[in-house]
Amino acid sequence: MVDLAEALLILIFVGVATFYAWYAFPVIRKKPVTGAESLVGAKGFVYSERLDSEGEVSIDGVIWRACLAEATAGPLKRGDAVTVKGVEDLTLIIDATAKLAGTS
Repeated sequence: MVDLAEALLILIFVGVATFYAWYAFPVIRKKPVTGAESLVGAKGFVYSERLDSEGEVSIDGVIWRACLAEATAGPLKRGDAVTVKGVEDLTLIIDATAKLAGTS
C-alpha cells in the first residue's frame, strides 16, 4: 500500500515531468534567431536629426545605418518610429511606421 508521502512524491514528479514535456522541452529545442534575420520586423526610432534617404536609426539601443524602403516616405525627423523591412550588408532598410499609421 502507498502511504501519503509516497503519493505526494509521485504527484510532484508527474507534475514536474508534465511541465517539462509541455513547456520547457519545446523552448529548449527552439533554435535562437541571430544575425540579420533577427532584425527584420524590429521596431525603433530615427536617431539622426533628419533621415532623407539615408541616416541613422536606433534599434534596441544600437545605432544602425539605415535607408528608406520607399524614397517617397521621407524625410523623417529624429524620434519618428520605424520598422525594419530588410538588411543589405550593414544597412537596414526601414519603413516609417508612424507616418503610415497616421495616413490610414
